[in-house]
Amino acid sequence: MLQSFANKFRDVVPAFLLSVVVLAVIFAAPTVALAVEAGNPLSKAVYSGDKEEVERLLSGGADVNHRDAGGATALFMASQKGHGAIVEALLAKGAEIDVQAQNGATALFMASQNGHGAIVEALLAKGAEIDVQTRNGATALFMASQNGHVAIVEALLAKGAEIDVRTDTGATALILASYRGNAEIVAALLKRGANAKLRIKVGGTALDLAKNETIKSMLKAAKKR
Repeated sequence: MLQSFANKFRDVVPAFLLSVVVLAVIFAAPTVALAVEAGNPLSKAVYSGDKEEVERLLSGGADVNHRDAGGATALFMASQKGHGAIVEALLAKGAEIDVQAQNGATALFMASQNGHGAIVEALLAKGAEIDVQTRNGATALFMASQNGHVAIVEALLAKGAEIDVRTDTGATALILASYRGNAEIVAALLKRGANAKLRIKVGGTALDLAKNETIKSMLKAAKKR
């Protein structure tokens, strides 16, 4: 009986530790959200999606690259909110593409995180830097993979995004996609050479965190290569 209990305990402990690992990975790249800056008419117009007001303000001399207290610009806000026409208007007025907020995020990061594929394409067409990392090491590819934005993952990979960039916990895009159960993204990352053997700092691999049997099969095959 004691031996049976010991065996069950050995099974429970790894499961408990793995749940802690999962929490560490998920919170490795929390969703970034930018709030509208009080007292800034351009920020307010961008946030609300008022393209006419944005164009009026820009024509009147509003600073297209004004940064709020957190380092965010109008382009950040438009990219976060998915206002594609406003993004185009800001870019036409010379908005700087790769400005980083204090947390390290860029407009491309915001669009990738929130699933705004047309904006991602527009920013990439203007030469946006793909592999800029936030303070905790997350990239646009990491967030698109975490949040299940398949088309954006494909677009970033097609532009040469680094696949195995790691956050400060050691998490990768593959690990997050595996945990979230997105087989399409896992397949896309593996096709581009993602390293299935990498572990987060506390020990888990993408295979350890995967729940989907299809994903497990893909990862097992990849680890044999």
